[in-house]
Amino acid sequence: MSDLGATFSDALRWPVCYHAEMNTEEDEFQLWLEYIDGVTGLDLTGDMYEQAALELGRLQGKLHAKQPPALQNLTNLSHANLMKNTYLHCRSWPVVYDYIRSEDCEFPQHVRQMIIDIDDRADEILARIEQLPLVLCHRDFWVNNLIYADGNIALIDWDTSGWGYLGEDLASLIADEDEADIDHMVECYQRCVPAYYKGFSEYAYAPPVADHCVYEMILLVFGYRLVERYLHTEDDDEKTKPAHMLQKIYEMNTFPA
Repeated sequence: MSDLGATFSDALRWPVCYHAEMNTEEDEFQLWLEYIDGVTGLDLTGDMYEQAALELGRLQGKLHAKQPPALQNLTNLSHANLMKNTYLHCRSWPVVYDYIRSEDCEFPQHVRQMIIDIDDRADEILARIEQLPLVLCHRDFWVNNLIYADGNIALIDWDTSGWGYLGEDLASLIADEDEADIDHMVECYQRCVPAYYKGFSEYAYAPPVADHCVYEMILLVFGYRLVERYLHTEDDDEKTKPAHMLQKIYEMNTFPA
């Protein structure tokens, strides 16, 4: 119901909302949205991932540079420290924190050390992230919220959007714990980070792409959450997914974007 939709382009937008009914007393919200017949989820191709990253960078760069009234008038955006607080909350869980450091841990040593190293450097990493441009983040930018149709991207579920840091949304696009193209995570990382920075740089200054913090953001947001999923999943086949994802995250740092 805000005017934010006017800041979008055909290349990246949210669906048209034809009608909305909001019953705040019963906490019930009903939206009649445009139906878009397109590709979504794990059916998205590498080219589509890259295009989504490029267009997200363009949108965030444009909003960062122009600061339109439609953006400034929003009063319900989540705060910039959400990622930091999420990491600190997950790190505080003894069951996962202690497991990574225990002799019973079944993860390879290099995966364990990857998470421990992030913890040891967390203050320095978070300070570096907080020097990045502050942008409007979707904060749920994963494949099931992306719809590719007719060469353009539609993006749904904006309810957690808010202020965040440059590159934060890429963490979900590449490595969301609920759905990720695990076998192509490293390739997606290598393609999407430069595309995103290219799009942002068309409108606003971005630090050199070599100094990006996307890898660190992925670990901060999803590292301990993947460990928790591994520990609390009884099905052996399902257990392999978070373990495989952590291995792929490790490989991202071996073959950087």
